[in-house]
Amino acid sequence: MTGISYDLEREMTLRTLHRTERGSTSGSVRQVRFEVGQWFGESARLHGPFAALGWRWVHLGGYSETSGSATALRFAAQDFDQGVGQIGYQWRMHSAPNLVWQGRLALEKAFQDSRRTVTHGAVGWAGAFPTEVGSDNGAQVTADLGVQWNLASQQQLRLGLFATAGQNDQRAAGLSLNWQKAF
Repeated sequence: MTGISYDLEREMTLRTLHRTERGSTSGSVRQVRFEVGQWFGESARLHGPFAALGWRWVHLGGYSETSGSATALRFAAQDFDQGVGQIGYQWRMHSAPNLVWQGRLALEKAFQDSRRTVTHGAVGWAGAFPTEVGSDNGAQVTADLGVQWNLASQQQLRLGLFATAGQNDQRAAGLSLNWQKAF
């Protein structure tokens, strides 16, 4: 499970009126993933292709912009799930007995329509409106760079930086911290 947090800022100009709206939300992502790949190279420096299929469940908490003006928006909490496939190339380099540097570049595609109905409204208004939203699930490029510490009992701790770029100027970047245990 991964926690997510967004701080958003929207700027708009309506004729002579210029407003900046700010808000934040948080949520979580749970994911099951199956991955196959092939490693090439020597044991200290490895590289190769990979492919993955998975299913993710996403929860976003409600969102409300803080200004209280007529242009401030609010959204109810949202939950959705989708299948995801990925193909890409990866590399690993061991720099110490328990320290591994890793990188990945991949093309990712969602296989289930993420359209859903979201309740929203202006912050100062009493009413709320249902709207169907979602994406056409176009492909996006993902990049990941991180360092992994191999701990005792087949456990791993990983710190990483990631970035995604998709259709319609959709972009995201962030920091991740993962703990894994092999069975």
